[in-house]
Amino acid sequence: MTADAKQSTEITRVKLPPDRLKAKADILETNIYSAIKQSQDGIHASFEIDREGIITQVLIKALQQLLESFDINAAALMEKLAAVLPHKIDETKGQIRLKQTFRSKTLPGIERNASISVSNKKIILTINGTQPVKGVDGDVREYFFEHENYPGKILPNGKMDFREINRFPSIKAGEDLMIINYAKPGKPGITFSGNEIPVPAVADMNIELLEGVERIEKRNQEGNPDGYLIRSKKTGVVVLTKNNEKFSAIDVTDNIELDEIDYSIGNIGSEFICPVSLNIGTINNGFKVRVDGQINVNILNGGEVHTKSDAIFDQIQPGSTVFASRNITTRIVINSKLTSPNGSISIGSELRDSTLSAGRVEFTGSRGLVLNTNVEAEDLDYNNVSICGDNYICLGKPLFESRSHLLKDKNNLTERVEKVKKLQIEIKNHLVEELKKLSSQKQQQVDVQDYKLLIQSLQTFLFSDALILLDRLKKQNVTSRVINSIRKNFLILQQLQDGISGANHRLAEIEKELPEIENRLNNMKFNIKGKMKPASSIKIFCTREGIESEPAHKIDPNQQQGDKLVSVSGRYSLETGLVLNQL
Repeated sequence: MTADAKQSTEITRVKLPPDRLKAKADILETNIYSAIKQSQDGIHASFEIDREGIITQVLIKALQQLLESFDINAAALMEKLAAVLPHKIDETKGQIRLKQTFRSKTLPGIERNASISVSNKKIILTINGTQPVKGVDGDVREYFFEHENYPGKILPNGKMDFREINRFPSIKAGEDLMIINYAKPGKPGITFSGNEIPVPAVADMNIELLEGVERIEKRNQEGNPDGYLIRSKKTGVVVLTKNNEKFSAIDVTDNIELDEIDYSIGNIGSEFICPVSLNIGTINNGFKVRVDGQINVNILNGGEVHTKSDAIFDQIQPGSTVFASRNITTRIVINSKLTSPNGSISIGSELRDSTLSAGRVEFTGSRGLVLNTNVEAEDLDYNNVSICGDNYICLGKPLFESRSHLLKDKNNLTERVEKVKKLQIEIKNHLVEELKKLSSQKQQQVDVQDYKLLIQSLQTFLFSDALILLDRLKKQNVTSRVINSIRKNFLILQQLQDGISGANHRLAEIEKELPEIENRLNNMKFNIKGKMKPASSIKIFCTREGIESEPAHKIDPNQQQGDKLVSVSGRYSLETGLVLNQL
């Protein structure tokens, strides 16, 4: 050791009285703090101290005061450091590193750690705080339905249909809608100097659950509540309410009320029929509505409506299409198509340039207008109407078509059954002869009995028994070629018999359906009372071809001026045809 080094070591071991020790330690603490290197966020800091010429007692005191100013009780760490400093450090093995973790007195659960790296010439003190952990607001963890509105649907021609936006997704009772996470509070951090780093407060997702949905609590693996499931209580459509682009309420309803269907709403049920009823002000041109429930619309302005229930309108404007499995009611119909195959169409006052098809068509107002119409019905009642233009009435056109198809199917099936039965007899006779020949070649009584059973199964159409007997014969050394040939014919017979059974089942259905249709045909009737304008006409048809055939009756006033009063009714039966009662 050199003289200077020896002198320096002796200096570091000097012991000072308390007052001088405090004064020197304060100076050194100030110098150390002024040389601080800290991170921008204030969480990490390091202090580099040159040991040369510093009294160990002063160094320990200064470091302890510095750490205590940061609310760190470093007595234990300083004891470790005091034990290390008097000794020469073998730096070939690296620096000596001392470390200790400290819990915050004011912030429960928050920790800092201090570490000291010691070499013969330097001491580096590092203090690390704790990064804050941001909390998470309550949000939707998972959706179980198509919750986002589409910008539109790309058509096969590459164009975009902006009416397809999925405004009301359908859902069934008992189906899951979404899972909501509870808010997870954050955890504050701490700077190296002991100051708290606060985190923003969190908030649960405030979504109102209306009467169509229910809430089911969910727990995590530790058994703690972490969110809840929203489930549908009824079959209908999901209605989401937004506030500042966030969901504020959710409901499932089977009834939708809207002022207007336009591009902001889009089509309803165009891909899948919606299980709802509708109350709508206006359905605009080009928009489609398909639902299970009743539809109430003020104005159908060129849109398309399809319902499995009733459809009620005030006005049906040009270009509109309506299909209702039950009844259609409207005050006005203009240049539109209405279909109610199992119900009635009731018109209040005006029917113009339209095509109607229903079981019954009637005017219900005190007076009405009929202009250029094509109507298919089983029962028609025009009372106190003014008739203009060319009008066509086809009584029972769909029924005539159905009856014709049923009669044709009946004849075709009957002929097919007869042909198949003849083919069956031919194959059976051939098989019987083959089996008799084989049985005559066998000597054992048991073998002959098997052949007799085979012939009996042919007569009773018990083909499954026959196949079992064939397997038995195969074990009695009858050649495979013979057995396979017989088996093939048995399978053909079985297929033919299955075909006959299917045809007979359909014939039985036809025998039930045909009288029902004929009964409806025999009860068709019409009644027309009102006045006809000059050059107007009514043609009545009673065939499956409708207006393509000759009319059964024609009402043509042939007058040049003035209105002509008309009062005519009629009934139809398959036996007598159309019978009129004209006043």
